[in-house]
Amino acid sequence: MCIKRESDLFVAFSVGKWIQEVCDELYKSISERIQQPTAKQKISFCTDGNEQNRNAIEKYFNKDSVNYGQVIKDKIQQRIIGNHKRRVLGNIPYDEIKINNIDGFCS
Repeated sequence: MCIKRESDLFVAFSVGKWIQEVCDELYKSISERIQQPTAKQKISFCTDGNEQNRNAIEKYFNKDSVNYGQVIKDKIQQRIIGNHKRRVLGNIPYDEIKINNIDGFCS
């Protein structure tokens, strides 16, 4: 996951099964360690399509203060055949929705 605010870059990661409880712990930790974003100074998140991310973001951050985009992997069975991007919250530019650095880190 990549978390960006203005020109600062915050990187956070969690190890273990990506269940809601683990995801909540990660976003709670992020929310406690940073100055809370505002509608004028938003925080941006880019993740894959797991719903746990959206649930946790909406739990720990005000929706009006978040730009959130997802990269959804298109699969046939277990084979990735492509991907597409979508805005989930806010108005994050499509060219800023990226998770390739994080996927490489996870590998």
